Amino acid sequence: MERPPLVCRNLGFLLVAFAVFVLVLSAAASLLLDGVMLDVVALALLLVGASVRAGSATARRWALGLMGYYVFVALAVFVVAVASPAALEVVGRPLRPGELALVLPPVGLMGLWALANFLLLWANESAFVPPPRQELDG
Repeated sequence: MERPPLVCRNLGFLLVAFAVFVLVLSAAASLLLDGVMLDVVALALLLVGASVRAGSATARRWALGLMGYYVFVALAVFVVAVASPAALEVVGRPLRPGELALVLPPVGLMGLWALANFLLLWANESAFVPPPRQELDG
């Protein structure tokens, strides 16, 4: 079996690094915000990133969806923070004064990184080999 193109391997590495970053953010938020949080989507992204590294076109489509999810979440947090900061909650309680300043920078970084990953995945579609089509004998 031949190796996938370098761009696939690099994009897969970026996705795995992003997933680790989000998991570290979840752990830090758990410690700093007195709650227990784990982003299970990031766990799934670890597996998707490994498949993207292998050049899977299906995994690329899943990665596009997951990156879109993270961009949406980051935008939603910023919109709610501007419109009604009291509506933001963590582990069922409102954010305390000063916690918003701890939350927004990492969420912004997460959103920008997810957007960059999304655009890179979108622009490099041709590097991924589509899965073989199966003909049905009828």
